[in-house]
Amino acid sequence: MKNGKMNCVNYQYIHVICIIKNTNNMKREYIFRGVSLDGLDIVYGNLHIFKHGVFIDDIPVGSETIGQYSGLNDINGNEIYEGDIVMGDCFIPNSGKVQKRHVVYFNDGSFMLDPDICLYDGYIKTYNINIIGNIHENNDLIRKNDIKIY
Repeated sequence: MKNGKMNCVNYQYIHVICIIKNTNNMKREYIFRGVSLDGLDIVYGNLHIFKHGVFIDDIPVGSETIGQYSGLNDINGNEIYEGDIVMGDCFIPNSGKVQKRHVVYFNDGSFMLDPDICLYDGYIKTYNINIIGNIHENNDLIRKNDIKIY
C-alpha cells in the first residue's frame, strides 16, 4: 500500500482483523461481498472466518464467492468488487476504440483488470469502466477468448 502499511491478523481462524497504519491519514473502508450458502442472496458487510464457516456479518457465505470492495466506483457510481465483470473502452492500433470485458481481481496489493492494467480512479473515468455483472451470477458473460480470469 502506498504511504502506508496494512497488517492483517487471523486470530485462530476466529475473525479477520485488518488494521491500516497510514502516514497520510488516508482511511480505507473494508467491505466484503459474498453469495449466501443457499445461493439466494448476495450479502455485503464485515468478513468473519470461524472454524465452522465463513460469514459476512451473521450470514454464512461460500468462501469461493467472497470479494473485497476495491474502494472505487464505476462511471455510474456502483461499487467495484473483486469478481465483478466490467466493460470498458479499449484502443487497438489501426482499429480504433472497441469495448472489452474484464474481470476485476486482486493481485500483489492492487486491484487489476489484466496483468498490465491496474484499476484506479483515473482509468475508470478515462476508459468508461462500468459493471455489467459478476462471475457468480453472470458467468454467461465470460466467453472463451473474450475475457480472461487471472
